[in-house]
Amino acid sequence: MDGTLQSNRVILMLAPRIIRLTKRLMLNHLDAEDVAQNALLKLLNNPQSIPARVKSAWIWSVVRNAISDFYRQVATERKYLDSSVCEFHEGIYIAPAKSPLQRMESDPFLSQQIENAINSLSDLLRESLVMHLGGYNYCEIADRTNVSIGTVKSRLHHAKRKAQASLIAYR
Repeated sequence: MDGTLQSNRVILMLAPRIIRLTKRLMLNHLDAEDVAQNALLKLLNNPQSIPARVKSAWIWSVVRNAISDFYRQVATERKYLDSSVCEFHEGIYIAPAKSPLQRMESDPFLSQQIENAINSLSDLLRESLVMHLGGYNYCEIADRTNVSIGTVKSRLHHAKRKAQASLIAYR
């Protein structure tokens, strides 16, 4: 009982630091408070995880793990939302996220910029990228261009990197 009481005191002393750190690391302060609360609850439920001498690096690890858990959960929830209509989720309406292709179709300027980025590539890189965007897999591209799969992967990597570099303003 005395160890649990001591652990609870340590957690109460850590609470303000954990809350400040999460608010500093996350853009949304309401989400940061939720993450801090979840981290504190995990510590309360598992007091033996608290080291004898609490160090800043340990607090950083607890907060980092809690933030990672939060974003992983958010990504999982978004994955299962129906993207065809707006959803009412936890008191707010969530508009479906547009895929890059949908964004490109609805924005002629962006479409033109992507086309310019692809056209600025060398013929070999452009050929591999266009085929990949067209749905061909590595083996099919290798067969049609008479090169090895490793070469296809290398060309696609370089093509994507160069195209992304020219489209950095649209990330």
